[in-house]
Amino acid sequence: MRAHRHAVDDRWRHTYATSLLRRGVDIYNVKRLLGHAKLVTTERFLHLSDDDLADTVDEAFPELNGCPF
Repeated sequence: MRAHRHAVDDRWRHTYATSLLRRGVDIYNVKRLLGHAKLVTTERFLHLSDDDLADTVDEAFPELNGCPF
């Protein structure tokens, strides 16, 4: 039962971290919310796709939307 609980907790933390980042929360604040001492620990909990990266660039540089690079 304990292993199952740990797996569920871990899955929740992965989902929570990724959702926060996708909603624009700074990675350093995600780190603090998860109680991590090191950023590399937080990075292991994030599951971002190439689409997430493209969306971030589009939001940061709207004038480049549709640029063929």
